[in-house]
Amino acid sequence: MKKLLIFTDTYTGQINGVTRCLDNLASNLPSDIHLSVVSSDDFLSVPFLGYKEIRLSLAFPRRIISQLRDVRPDYVHIMTEWPIGLTVAYICQKRYIPYTTTFHTKYPEYLNMRNSLIKEEYVHQYLHYIHNSAEEVFISNSGLGEYLVRNGYEHSTIVPFGIDHTIFYPWVRTLFLDIPRPILLYVGRIAVEKNIVDFLEMDTRYAKIIVWDGPLLEEYREKYSDIQFLGQRSAVELGEIYRSVDAFVFPSKTDTLGLVNLEAMACGLPIIAYDLENTRCIIENDVTGILVPEWKKLETAIEKISNILPRACAESVAEYTWKNYANEFISHQFPISKTLWTSTNI
Repeated sequence: MKKLLIFTDTYTGQINGVTRCLDNLASNLPSDIHLSVVSSDDFLSVPFLGYKEIRLSLAFPRRIISQLRDVRPDYVHIMTEWPIGLTVAYICQKRYIPYTTTFHTKYPEYLNMRNSLIKEEYVHQYLHYIHNSAEEVFISNSGLGEYLVRNGYEHSTIVPFGIDHTIFYPWVRTLFLDIPRPILLYVGRIAVEKNIVDFLEMDTRYAKIIVWDGPLLEEYREKYSDIQFLGQRSAVELGEIYRSVDAFVFPSKTDTLGLVNLEAMACGLPIIAYDLENTRCIIENDVTGILVPEWKKLETAIEKISNILPRACAESVAEYTWKNYANEFISHQFPISKTLWTSTNI
């Protein structure tokens, strides 16, 4: 039995791309892998800059070292780059413990959008410390690899995310039958870094629906009274929503992939997104979605979506499964010598 120890700054009850990857990884790992997870639940933590969805943990090195000693893992993986991830990277580098990482989010752009005083180059330098000493940096697509090279990261390997095809699949419409078409859908955090305003400001002739919540929910709910805000929904409910609308709009310019894109396509839904290095890796223009130049409005794509076949969208993501993700995740781990745990080094 091999032991995998993952460190993450996420916490129980949080729902985002990282936690969904972790949950599905745990459910699909090979039977000879034992998973242990150290998260913000294991430390005292405080909200980040008033943003309650991100918590900064008091991840003292002594506590991390104790957890490493207790588990004696065969593999160590850092899933996030906040205090827990930073502390683990520091310990591993100082004590020659090999580790891997995942690059989930373009935090340099993300943080700069929230506070212009946070310069992108400084955030990159911080992330270099964690990722450039890793044996492998896992990314979800080749477009993100181009981004990493351009910003000074030394290496990466593609580990594609998955989809639960028992939940997300094409079928008949069952919802919103009394709403004029086309109906446009956005699913994701309602926050400035998601560039959601570009969706909200689309022509009012088109019906728009938003699923999920976030720090700007109440402000936007009051300002855009013509839009339906449905709040959080379960995966099963979300699948039904995907199947009942006409197009999925992905306005974000800071996401590395967007699991919601894969899920929407699995339901036969065309994607409207900006033409970026990450989106063009999963969306074939005029075949599975419409890629819009950044200088144009997203609504210019709406008239074209009727030409896209739902079957083409679903077939394009058929190979994205969580079982494949788990197998790739394990196959790219770097083994730790068992003698390391018996030495005085740890």
